[in-house]
Amino acid sequence: MRKLPNIQLSQSVPFALAIVAVGFCLMQTDDWKNIGAIVFSLGLLPIAVLISRTSGNPPYL
Repeated sequence: MRKLPNIQLSQSVPFALAIVAVGFCLMQTDDWKNIGAIVFSLGLLPIAVLISRTSGNPPYL
């Protein structure tokens, strides 16, 4: 069985920022604001985990 690729958490931050931007844009519409709020908060999750894991050290964004 093949090994899964090792993805560092700092590699997912640019993708998470793109998800946050899409979620923010969706929150500005009337029809998609609830979905945009969910997407926005899920996009912030990897950034929050990265900051909590580097307690005392500056996060590498």
